[in-house]
Amino acid sequence: MQLSKLFFLATLLATTTTALPQRGGGDREAQGRGRGKGRPGNRPEIRPPQNPDQAPPPPPGAAPPPPPNGGGNNNGGGGNNFAGGPGDASQVNTAVIPNDFGIQAGSGVGANNVPIPADCPPSPSDPRFLGGLAALLTQGFFPDPSVPAPLDLAAFNNAADQSQNTVRQRATAMVQVMQSISGTKGVGCPGASFPVVIAQQQTGVVA
Repeated sequence: MQLSKLFFLATLLATTTTALPQRGGGDREAQGRGRGKGRPGNRPEIRPPQNPDQAPPPPPGAAPPPPPNGGGNNNGGGGNNFAGGPGDASQVNTAVIPNDFGIQAGSGVGANNVPIPADCPPSPSDPRFLGGLAALLTQGFFPDPSVPAPLDLAAFNNAADQSQNTVRQRATAMVQVMQSISGTKGVGCPGASFPVVIAQQQTGVVA
């Protein structure tokens, strides 16, 4: 009887010991597999090297470089930033053009204190202004076909014709060119920058 009990207890103890999990083996293996695998969010940020030849960006709020200054002279003209017309300036008879447009370029203030671009008006002898006139009077429009010429080159150049109608047409041609002197329709000098020509256009009388 005692022997049977001892045999039963020995069998039960052996079974319990076999069922217990082994410590350290599987856990160590799992830990070993996890070593060396850092989280992506914890990795240091790698930035590309900067180009030493590249200029640094301007500081916030920095003002852009100023545009080139316009011209201006004693003839009341400037227009250094205007491309002007593609015509041959030598074709135009400058004797029928006023010697002064009434405003000095560079002031930025036109007739009746109206603000105007600093480069307005161009000089009456400015090749770009005369080139625009030549283009208008020879091709029949300037700067595009939507702005037809009021007269042709021969009529414009005829200094003997001082009739009111011709004087008005000459002034209208000059107005059209100056208001689009950049070569783009409507981009140029406003009427307030050449009041003498505007008066000539309205009255038909040479100032």
